[in-house]
Amino acid sequence: MGNKVNIFADVPSFLNLLANSEFAKGRDLKSLIRQRAEVFLIVDQEELDRRWEDSEDTLRKLCDAHDIPCPRALPGLAAIFKSPDLCFRLDPFGLWMINASEQDIDRFRKYFGVWMVNPSSIMDDVFYLNHRREYERGDIIEGATNNGWANYVEELSALGKQLPPINAVVINDRYLLRSPNPEQVGFVGLFNLKKLFDAILPQDLKIPFHLTIYCQHPQLDIAKTDEIVNAFKVEMQDLRPSYPIQVEFVYDLANHKRTFHSNYFLLDVDRGYNAFNFNNFRQLIGENEFCIASYHNDPYCTGDTNYITARHKISKIKEQCDNVVANPDLSNPDYGLIKRSDLQDPQKIQNRLFY
Repeated sequence: MGNKVNIFADVPSFLNLLANSEFAKGRDLKSLIRQRAEVFLIVDQEELDRRWEDSEDTLRKLCDAHDIPCPRALPGLAAIFKSPDLCFRLDPFGLWMINASEQDIDRFRKYFGVWMVNPSSIMDDVFYLNHRREYERGDIIEGATNNGWANYVEELSALGKQLPPINAVVINDRYLLRSPNPEQVGFVGLFNLKKLFDAILPQDLKIPFHLTIYCQHPQLDIAKTDEIVNAFKVEMQDLRPSYPIQVEFVYDLANHKRTFHSNYFLLDVDRGYNAFNFNNFRQLIGENEFCIASYHNDPYCTGDTNYITARHKISKIKEQCDNVVANPDLSNPDYGLIKRSDLQDPQKIQNRLFY
């Protein structure tokens, strides 16, 4: 796992970025590319070497003008134009800069959940998103829907922002499946998660959406737990019948700090996902704080960036989940400490953020 985000582009697109006045006068994009990114170009190594050794070549001159190190050659990227699914298989966290129509770029974002931008019309704050709201007990999140999560996300539109693309999520929440009388009413956390994903799932995804939940086993027997969780999986699929939604559960003690990581943004929920009253999904049960932040909204951070933290957290959760899959333990008489997995493929977690 590297500490730098991968940016993929063809040479003309990268040159258009460097010549863009928004890039030239801005600070965020330059800081990201200078210090936080590794740039890969669709070019042969021999051609890149030739251009870099020529001090009068446009690529060399523009990079020197902005103090940008030499990009890396990755000629195999040319396959993306015939196999567009390469864009998420190569690196689900990667950023793509391609000269294309806004319509085509919008298709890439919607269909594959990848962050592609047009470098000719890019804005300096294109990768910046940090939307934080603090709520008191009983607060109602007003909006166009009866879903408080959706109303919170919809606030981005009023600010001229939109949610980054998304095609996979990894959640760590030790106490997600903790509710009074779950046999009768189910889990408040799962009711809330369904509403949350209804607010953020893409409408037109052309690939399976991956969701992995790492949490502690509830104080229920395995059969009853599976009954409730399987109902949740069906309800999740019903949210977007047009594409598969693959939901996986891994039960273990899980980490103390609750985390939600997608391929491009994190969601902090201070007091847990059982945020809304399931009789009124706009009203907060207790005080809470929500924050959606992209992985690249802090290019001047002197410590761990959101991106570094996300990759580290996801890697650690993968290691722990893999251990549970390989070494399940159903012998503990305390159901809450059972180690087991509930996967589509019993031998392997499918989530693309793990690979």
